[in-house]
Amino acid sequence: MKKPSLSIRKRILLLFSFSMILILALAFFLIRLVTASVMEMTLSDYLMSAVDTNADKISYLTKSQAQEAKAKETDNLFISFENGVLRVDDDFLVNLNDVESALYSEDGQLLYGGNNILKDLPKETFQGSKVYETTIEEETYIVYDRKFTNSKLEGLWIRGLVPLTQQQYQLEQIAKTFLAFSPLILLIIIFVSMMAANSVLRPIRTMRKTASDIAGGNDLNIRINTEGPHDELYQLGEAFNDMFVRLEDSFNREKQFTSDASHELRTPLSVIRMQTEYMLRKKDLPEDTRDAFRVIHRQSGRMQTLVEDMLGLARLAQGGRRYPKENVNFSDIAKQICMDMAPLSKHNIQLDYHITPDIHIHGNTSLLERMLVNLIDNAYKYGKENGHTQVSLIMEKESCILTVSDDGIGMTKDVMAHIFERFYREDTSRGEIPGYGLGLSLVHQIVSYHQGTIEVTSKPDFGSNFKISIPLIFF
Repeated sequence: MKKPSLSIRKRILLLFSFSMILILALAFFLIRLVTASVMEMTLSDYLMSAVDTNADKISYLTKSQAQEAKAKETDNLFISFENGVLRVDDDFLVNLNDVESALYSEDGQLLYGGNNILKDLPKETFQGSKVYETTIEEETYIVYDRKFTNSKLEGLWIRGLVPLTQQQYQLEQIAKTFLAFSPLILLIIIFVSMMAANSVLRPIRTMRKTASDIAGGNDLNIRINTEGPHDELYQLGEAFNDMFVRLEDSFNREKQFTSDASHELRTPLSVIRMQTEYMLRKKDLPEDTRDAFRVIHRQSGRMQTLVEDMLGLARLAQGGRRYPKENVNFSDIAKQICMDMAPLSKHNIQLDYHITPDIHIHGNTSLLERMLVNLIDNAYKYGKENGHTQVSLIMEKESCILTVSDDGIGMTKDVMAHIFERFYREDTSRGEIPGYGLGLSLVHQIVSYHQGTIEVTSKPDFGSNFKISIPLIFF
């Protein structure tokens, strides 16, 4: 069993959506990576700026200068350092927006600051003018050490530290925002994918519709509209149009040949039948010669029927110009055909008919007569000895229903699948020579010409039923 495959539209939709989602995920990963790098650089710059600012708040005083300064500067802090005093301005920011700063001596002794993390930070070697990371209790921090270059402050260090918690928080906020908008983004991606798929497949749908119109209406004059960019689909459309031109030319020549040949054969066949009938009327004709003329007469009759059917099919294939439609009383046509066909029954088959009066349709009288004659003749041909053929014409909603049924040999499902094909023949159970297989094909074409439908039900040894539905005319 062949596995069902996805349509091109669905494949384009899935491929485009998958590609867009993949690109979006990659973009999010890159944005997150770049953002983290930029944020870390920004945080590092901010840390260095805070440390440098605090470094400017430290100055060296002699002891005498410190005595004078203490009297005037009550808010500042004074720390003994070697042979002098360190003055720490009161705006030395120990904590500023998560940045913690502290003042150290060369040997790592904490002189000032470090109220929180730095106070508990294990002694680490100072790394001058370099930003680095360290981990304290499973949390990562950025650290910056600055050494004083002033000769009087030589041996002092300021260490700044800031946690990466803020950066991680901001990255988490970005991720949450992205996830919050993900459903909307997915809907936009699907919508854009559908628009893209429709745009790509629009020319293909046009080609399919044109091909369906040609197949459904048997009109090879239709061409694919190739307006638009001269892309691969344009080239495909032009190739199809070239193919339709060649097919139309081939079909027209075939139909013309069939029509011409059928028309030309009608006259000689009529002459053959008249001559054989003339010879068969002679009383002194030898019996073996009479049998030969009977065979010629019978076969010429079959040939004449074949030619008439071929001519009818050829004319219908040319668009029905030979068969103009008009308002016709289908009831009168059907009743007259049944009355004419009743005496012509074979194998003692009785023809019964029920015709609802005054049923009008838009059709061609000649074709409708031919359709009913072929159906009744078919019922005679395959009906059983001393059987019945029934014809019914009724109105049902907005259609008329013509039914022709028999109680003959019936058909199998395999046979029913082919009975409307040209030149398909089913052997009869009586050993008779079958027809040429154009009668029911012509019936099917006539029904289609009248915008009708035909249904067949049959069962071997129980007969067949042909049901035709044709739209009514309402006054």
